[in-house]
Amino acid sequence: MSLCLSVEDFKYFRQHPAKPGTEIFLEYQLEGLRPATAYALRLAAVNDIGDSDYSESVIVQTLEEAPSEPPHNVQVQASSPGELIVKWQAPPQETWNGELVGYVITWRDATSIGVENMTQALTVSGWGVSHIVVSSLRAHTHYEVRVRAFNAIGPGPASVPITATTLEGAPEAPPVRVRCEPISAQSIRVWWEPPPLDSRGGVLLGYELIYEAVDDLDSQVETRRSGSLETVLQSLRRAANYSVSIRARTTAGAGPPSEPVYCSTLEDVPGSPADIKALANSEDTVIVSWLAPAQKNGKIKHYTIYNRPQRTGQHSQLMVLHRDEEDEYQVEVRGLQEHQVYEFWVTAATATGEGEMSAIVATKPNPRAPAKVTSFGRRLKFPVGRRARVACGAAGSPTPQRAWSRRTPSAPILQDPRFLVDGHHLVILNMDRLISDNYTCTVRNPWGEERSTWEIKALTEPARPVLRLATSAPSRLHLVWEPPHNGGSSLHGYTLEYARLKDSSWMSIYLPADSRAHSLERLSCGTVYKIRLTAHNAIGASPPSEDLNVSTKGGPSKAPAEKDLVAANSTCVRLNLLTWNSNGCPLLQFTISIKSFEDSSWMTSSVSPVQPFAVCRLTVASWYHLKVVANSAAGITTANYYFSTLTDNGERIPAPAHFPPGGGDDGEEPATATLAATAVGSVIVLLLLAAFIYKRSPLVACFRKSYEQGDISEEEEKSVEKRDNHRNCQQVYTSSPIKHPVSKKEQQEMYEISPYATFSMSGGAESAGDEGAAAGGAVGVGVGGAGATLRTFGRPEPAPLQAAPFRHKHRDPVNPDEYTLSRAMTLMVRRSESDSDSSGSPCAECTSSVSYRMPMAATKEDVFGPVMDSGAECAGEARHPRPHDKRRRQRRHHTPTSSRYQQRQEQERRDFTIHV
Repeated sequence: MSLCLSVEDFKYFRQHPAKPGTEIFLEYQLEGLRPATAYALRLAAVNDIGDSDYSESVIVQTLEEAPSEPPHNVQVQASSPGELIVKWQAPPQETWNGELVGYVITWRDATSIGVENMTQALTVSGWGVSHIVVSSLRAHTHYEVRVRAFNAIGPGPASVPITATTLEGAPEAPPVRVRCEPISAQSIRVWWEPPPLDSRGGVLLGYELIYEAVDDLDSQVETRRSGSLETVLQSLRRAANYSVSIRARTTAGAGPPSEPVYCSTLEDVPGSPADIKALANSEDTVIVSWLAPAQKNGKIKHYTIYNRPQRTGQHSQLMVLHRDEEDEYQVEVRGLQEHQVYEFWVTAATATGEGEMSAIVATKPNPRAPAKVTSFGRRLKFPVGRRARVACGAAGSPTPQRAWSRRTPSAPILQDPRFLVDGHHLVILNMDRLISDNYTCTVRNPWGEERSTWEIKALTEPARPVLRLATSAPSRLHLVWEPPHNGGSSLHGYTLEYARLKDSSWMSIYLPADSRAHSLERLSCGTVYKIRLTAHNAIGASPPSEDLNVSTKGGPSKAPAEKDLVAANSTCVRLNLLTWNSNGCPLLQFTISIKSFEDSSWMTSSVSPVQPFAVCRLTVASWYHLKVVANSAAGITTANYYFSTLTDNGERIPAPAHFPPGGGDDGEEPATATLAATAVGSVIVLLLLAAFIYKRSPLVACFRKSYEQGDISEEEEKSVEKRDNHRNCQQVYTSSPIKHPVSKKEQQEMYEISPYATFSMSGGAESAGDEGAAAGGAVGVGVGGAGATLRTFGRPEPAPLQAAPFRHKHRDPVNPDEYTLSRAMTLMVRRSESDSDSSGSPCAECTSSVSYRMPMAATKEDVFGPVMDSGAECAGEARHPRPHDKRRRQRRHHTPTSSRYQQRQEQERRDFTIHV
């Protein structure tokens, strides 16, 4: 953009004060420019005659400003209970006013008022991001959402607030104040109050009652639904103790159940005895045995045994008191006639009255009564760890003998220390799972025998549940499990416990027996939880499941780089807190602490994460220590920075020699010093070891000997073999500009370089570089020239036979243009062992390293030196053959002509010069 100022515009110029005789400086302020925009400015002077030429253009870029428009087309959609998807489009690029760094999304509960209804924020990086999922929200709640774009300066205006409602979810809390009372022997009235309003998760459709008889080992969990806050449970067992829990329901499902309450139905008359036997025991006695009613309908007070002669209406009765924890009874009825058939039946009675009669059985006394089992073989369940008794009553004359056996082959019961035979009872001293089996009691006398079998089963607590994670969200964990083995008794429910990983206090939730999954809601974002599950039955609680350590999504916030967060001038520092990476969890608050290196106390402020923060009245040109503590739902993140204010002229000050320890922890500085000392010591040891190896290396010795003038005597110089051996050991190549025209003598003494690539080098005399550049074709190596070029080397040409031997020259203090290769810059290139036959030469005691040297200064006469090509052939051609070698002409032992040599030069230059 070009600006031209007319004569009338000079009224806007300001003239700087100047001393007489000095230049006058004019100043003009341009208004209405766009932020973060580069402008080209030029100036022309105007008088009455005309306009002058424009000055050279000056490129000036305006400073950044916060974006001037909010994101466009903001949309909010409910994706799941407790989550909202926020979508937007980037504002127009001309309104970015700089480089758009990211977006900040803020939200708050639109229905609640108070301190808890604080605005929360999430930041996302990148101008191209167009959506984000906001989690950790309440289900079926109205939220107000705004989106703003921000750059390095700060956030722009917020979008128009959009109110959206999250989807309905299952209630997060159970009904409260659950109560119950018995109405009759088979009905209970239950009433309650709904969950808290903010925990309902949506519109309540009704309630679900979960109840079961807790005193019955074989009871099953039952459910019933209700649409009101009161209901009556009917068709219950008489005089049974029930546990009742209630959970609320929405369209998304049922919430957690309330803590169970217990109510017992009223007593009623008992049912009939479960079974009855009447067996002859002698010529005038009969033994009557029976089982207690399956439906006691209350506490049994006594039993009544009735008997009468068959086909007569007169009967007699006998009363037997009920004994607690006994469910099998037998009575011997005496004074009967020998050949008379008698009928027997039994009734039970509670406080309410006498119950139904049992079945009628008939028998007659017999002096030769065969052996019979008066007890009832059936399935018996005993909890593990308890003492158990199994009765095997017998009738017969004479008195029968008893014998116990079990189905599983094992030692005889009388020899097993776990069993004890007490009269007609088999006593199990300590019930365990290994005792579960079928046991048979056999009775016999001279007139007969009978056996009866009992299936004894050990009841245990449920097996350990296996808990696993199904899905996770920033504030929710969904858990699933399979029902464990119930231990022989029906499950009564589960207890789910959870806590933060480092906490010792657990929170528990009661779950009904039919539960197979549960979601923990309203958890902390990016936090690891330990969770365990316990199952319950009538025997007890199972071992808890193995602790499941799982984390909600997200994590602690991440501190940005100093260049993104801190911007300082001479007296103020500005923190762009929006560049702080929230890492998926809302940022709640920042604590900013600043102090200078000379101060001992901090200046501390607590700020919101939504707006940038600035601190002024700082000392000019001073270093400061900045500590930022970010508090998010996932925890606390602390970051330390060092910054300096600028000088009055806006210049930076140098860094101090030592910075104070970060974070203010006492233990950090000694640990850092120890680590630094260890590192320095290691470096020193490595350097000493490298120097020792370097001095002892034969390669160094070879180079050192080769580049000393005294190492080549006059005899050695006259001996072609020795001279060649020295040259092969040195493997020295020189590079130099190629000059045209070249005399025949110079052609014979010159070793031509065929470059692979060129590299620019700065510094040095310009004359040499200019001379090399003028040499036509590729740019040569101007020694020390401003545009000097270092070229790599191709295959050397054979030296002419009449070429003068190579001599080392030392720099003459009087004539600094003379140089020696021993003082030239050297580039060492590692090579593997040459395939050429050089074992007998001095090169064999050197490594196959090749020294490429560029002289620091040179005269025209000393730029080139002949080099024998035997080392180059063995180390270069044999190891790195190149396709262009096929185009080379065969070696000739005569001196090439000038024209053919120049053609060869041009061809080599075109083939091997690569400009970088």
